[in-house]
Amino acid sequence: MPLRNIVTFNALIAAYSRSRQHATSVFKVLSEMEIQFLRPNGSTFTSQIQASSLLEDWLMGSALHTQVIKFGFLDDICVQTSLLGMYSNCGDLESAKQVFSRIVDKDAMALNSMILGYMKNDDIPGGLQFFGSMVRAGATPTPFTFSMVLNACNKLGDHTFGQLIHAQVIVSGTPTDLPLQNALLDMYCSCGDTHTAFCVFSRIENPDLVSWNSMIAGYSENGDGEEAMSMFVQLCRMPFAKPDEYTFAAIISATGAFPASAYGKPLHALVKKAGFERSVYVGSTLVSMYFNNGEPDSAQNIFNSIPEKDVVLWTEMITDMYAKIGDLQAAELILSQVTSPDLKCWNSMLGGYGHHGKAEEAFKVFDEILIHNLNPDQVTFISLLAACSHCGLVDKGKFLWIYMKESGLVPGPKHYSCMVSLLSRAGLLEEAEEMIIESPFSQDYLDLWRTLLSYCVAFRNLRIGVRAAEQVLSIDAEDSATHTLLTNLYAAAGRWDGVTKMRRKIRGLMLEKDPGLSWIEVMNNIHVFSSGDQSHLDVDEMQAGLCRLQGNMIRSEIDEI
Repeated sequence: MPLRNIVTFNALIAAYSRSRQHATSVFKVLSEMEIQFLRPNGSTFTSQIQASSLLEDWLMGSALHTQVIKFGFLDDICVQTSLLGMYSNCGDLESAKQVFSRIVDKDAMALNSMILGYMKNDDIPGGLQFFGSMVRAGATPTPFTFSMVLNACNKLGDHTFGQLIHAQVIVSGTPTDLPLQNALLDMYCSCGDTHTAFCVFSRIENPDLVSWNSMIAGYSENGDGEEAMSMFVQLCRMPFAKPDEYTFAAIISATGAFPASAYGKPLHALVKKAGFERSVYVGSTLVSMYFNNGEPDSAQNIFNSIPEKDVVLWTEMITDMYAKIGDLQAAELILSQVTSPDLKCWNSMLGGYGHHGKAEEAFKVFDEILIHNLNPDQVTFISLLAACSHCGLVDKGKFLWIYMKESGLVPGPKHYSCMVSLLSRAGLLEEAEEMIIESPFSQDYLDLWRTLLSYCVAFRNLRIGVRAAEQVLSIDAEDSATHTLLTNLYAAAGRWDGVTKMRRKIRGLMLEKDPGLSWIEVMNNIHVFSSGDQSHLDVDEMQAGLCRLQGNMIRSEIDEI
């Protein structure tokens, strides 16, 4: 180009600044500008700062900030926004706050950049607080803002706040944005509300593969393998979307507990057909599936066939092959072979120690997590609290509870369950009762009250036990387990009048009744059975036949794909 001016240079710089791959070329072009004695303007600085942000080069970005001040463009809204985005992306939250405070007209892009800064700085609660303050000040969130906040709610496990965000999304009139809908799907699936997740999914006009994968993974994580399989079959029949490695990883995980002949092996065949057999994502779920079905040789073969084993795959080997069966020394040996274990890897080891009541070893792993500058998550604390509960370490359990809250993590029902069990085992029944009352799950997670009631039986504490039973029965009046525990409590306390009253009540509610029986005649022999009956002489053969039928059914569905 014979004639080059500031406009042509800015166009070239802007083009380079949009791609991380070409971002370094921005500064080469800038050198040519200086040779031709062209003075940079606001557009030039905006593109340069964006390039620094893409490269996450804080040093270059802060140097450009100095140049911006020198050339008098500090109040340029585009430059301010790019500076804010650069500091946020580089994790320099304090500098981002200073830039944000200078912006007079704070738009959605500035709001998004600040929230991103909090996330990059691992200050998720601060990000949510900032979002709330800006909304109260009149800022209008974009679909991208809502998506970021929903992801933050997921990381914190604060799904109540996530539901409030969903309400704001509906009021704002932006629920048709696909990435936002996918964020909603992910949020509801992660909190176990697959029913609401499916309602969101069914309203998506053209769900993409991310939407399908979210639903399949959601059903998988919540133990609903049949619904996951139904979604998978529907996806395979779609003309414009085909399963990827993440889809296969989710569906194999969902059906891993079922007989391998029924689901796992046909899915393994589909994996081979699709060319994902060497994927570490798919391989880790296949390893887990074969271990769960008692086929360690098949699991080992898959493990050996994957050329590049990542932390996820090593984690599956630690969790499924050794930690779950109690061979913790072998699990430790495998962990020592992992070059840079991530949090999931450490959590797998922690889970093994927690499951087997090895509290001292669990705390050593916790120390290693902190030494490696990793941030413990909710899974970490579940394993630690479980270990404390097994070993009766009340003081350590209370310390962990406070530490978790101070770390910004919101305790879920499993955390409360561990703490109630820990306190109840130690005879601190009043503290356990108070914790349940103060928890947000006292009306939804009745196992907390049942756990307390079972320990009241052990300690013969009639007063608290009756209150715990009343809490359950006020919600589920026909809960047979609670009636049985309450009867046992009266018996343990020597209150035989209460035992008589409870047994009369149980009979009145027909909670104790003979199971319904079915009859079938095969080759002139009549066979009697009931639901869940395992007493028949040929029960193993019958179950094997049922597995074969299930396998034939799923294979016929897969053959149609």
